[in-house]
Amino acid sequence: MLKVSGSLALWTWLSVLALYLLLSVCLQVSVLLSGSTLVLDPWLLWLVRVVEQYV
Repeated sequence: MLKVSGSLALWTWLSVLALYLLLSVCLQVSVLLSGSTLVLDPWLLWLVRVVEQYV
């Protein structure tokens, strides 16, 4: 049971990381296309909050 739980936790971490990277790339592309300045720090803070909920 512990092995399954650990595997689930690993997949959760990977999913959150993949989602963050996808959002970061999409935001960066939109920023480059629009020419505006957007800081990605809020997304990092959001990721930290999500990770803290799962830990």
